[in-house]
Amino acid sequence: ELKIRREKKGTPIYGTKNGKSIVAAYITILQLELNESDENIGTSWLIDDLNVEKSVVFKIEVDEFKTLLTKKQLDIFETCMVNGILPCEYAKMHNVSKAFVSKYIKQIREIAKMFLN
Repeated sequence: ELKIRREKKGTPIYGTKNGKSIVAAYITILQLELNESDENIGTSWLIDDLNVEKSVVFKIEVDEFKTLLTKKQLDIFETCMVNGILPCEYAKMHNVSKAFVSKYIKQIREIAKMFLN
């Protein structure tokens, strides 16, 4: 018999806000319990906690990065760079030139480069 148990609060993931360390999120911990009669189940069900933590930290970093962008940069970032809409399609949808969109994408990449260093 298998039972899944979840911690209510989870493990804290730390981030920064205004230069101060804060708890940015909690990772929910799941634990699978099995009876002694189920010894042959194996451990393939285990989740790699490191990947879960990296995923949460990445999301927090992306959210922090977004705060550095202007409204137009954020719109282009989410539409083109996250959702995969081509710059020329974005330009048509918003009645602007492709060069206009490319200029903003270049600015976003420069901000990202400074943010990641």
